[in-house]
Order: sequence, then C-alpha cells, then structure tokens
Amino acid sequence: MPPRVESDADGRIHAPLRGVARPADWGYTRGRPVHQLLIILRLLNLEPREATLAAAKVAGSPHLGPELVNVCKRESPGQDCRQRVGLHLNNTPRAIRSFYRKAVAHGWLDPEHCPEHRAATLKEMERFAVRGNHGLAAAYSLRFLEAPCVAPEALDVPFLSALAAARRAQAMCTEHHACTTAARRDLWTGARNASRRRGK
Repeated sequence: MPPRVESDADGRIHAPLRGVARPADWGYTRGRPVHQLLIILRLLNLEPREATLAAAKVAGSPHLGPELVNVCKRESPGQDCRQRVGLHLNNTPRAIRSFYRKAVAHGWLDPEHCPEHRAATLKEMERFAVRGNHGLAAAYSLRFLEAPCVAPEALDVPFLSALAAARRAQAMCTEHHACTTAARRDLWTGARNASRRRGK
C-alpha cells in the first residue's frame, strides 16, 4: 500500500508524500494485471467529484478531498464539481506564453526530448495553459503526474487533474510550508487574486 500521511482536522500535513506508489506496487493488485487494469479504467472514468475524492486517497492524503472538491467547484461550470472541464477560456496570451516559457526554463516541460511538450506558436502553447476541473496550469502541473512525456490534455481527465492537484497540495506543504487549508488558499488562487480578495 502507498505510505500513509498523518494529518489533523485542519488539513495539516505532518509527513507529506513526494509521490505515490505505482498501481503495480499496491498490494491488492499485485499479480492481478486484469484486475489492476479494471481499477485504473474505473478511476479514469469517474465523474469529477468522485474522481477528486478518490485521487486524494490514492495520493495518500484523503483529508485533502474536501479541499480539492472546493477547488473543483470554484473551477467548474455551475460551481458544483459535476461537469468535466477542458481548456479554460480565460487564458490570456501573456499568461499562455509565460506558463510555457517558465515551465521549459524550470525543466518541468522537456520539448527537446518529448514531442508532446513542443510548442512554437501561441496556439500550440495554449495547450499548456489553465485546464481541467481543478484549474491547473498544465505547463506547471504535468510534472505532478510523475510520468514521462505526458500530453497536457491528460489534465482534462478528472481523476488525473485531481491527482496532480493533490500532489501539488502536498508540495505546497513541503516547499512553501503551506500545510493547512487556510495557508494553501492564496497559493491555489494566485497572489494577484488573493490581494484582490483582501481589497489591496
């Protein structure tokens, strides 16, 4: 089974994971490839709310489920975390270019070796902008899927979007000491939106 992460009622992560075990390492699927495949297919076909709660458990942080459902509600049509979401329509050209260029500079995208990560035009870079049920910038968040050469459209699958979001929340704790729901709130929405919300 994936290692456990201890937490308290406020969502504080005491020992966050850097990653989670591969499905082949989970005890209940070892030696049962067909059963394993069926489980994976089931996860990939879950609707957004159920996928979000399942992904939090798979990431080893089930306490993140309610927080991620709230993120999903905020980023989804109708604010109910019920409809699947692809590319968001409010990506600006400036943000699109910034997402892609920064991700390449940080090594989060590898266009030299991965065809799925290559983009030269604004339209091609737009694939790596904000997308999916949890409003993740694909350029920054594909790395949380911990798989090589993943296309940004993977984040349109609710379970994969939620898994990346859960791992991002774990990284917020380890990298930014944002280990509670309250501490992560500004990191989810971005500094500019956080300042606007506080009236600054």
